Amino acid sequence: MAANGLAKTVESGGETARMRRRMRPRALRTTDTAHESPAVLLQAQLAQSFAEKPLTEDRWSARRSLAFMVVVNGVFWGGVVMMAKALLPAHL
Repeated sequence: MAANGLAKTVESGGETARMRRRMRPRALRTTDTAHESPAVLLQAQLAQSFAEKPLTEDRWSARRSLAFMVVVNGVFWGGVVMMAKALLPAHL
């Protein structure tokens, strides 16, 4: 048996009552060491990377936004008109 009393003892293929007691979940004690999970490590890395680089938004100017809306809407409505001409009879 080990000096710290943590050695496993097995009786005829079954676990002893002492081992079963050790396997049950228990409340965390103040002397227990912390085990960091991969999720906690990832959160810490993300927090550090966001702290290093400030988030800056590259916004379009009002003129550029208006030009984009005019072009996109023009293409859409032009397509609607062309489709309507193709589907409706020409003699209307």
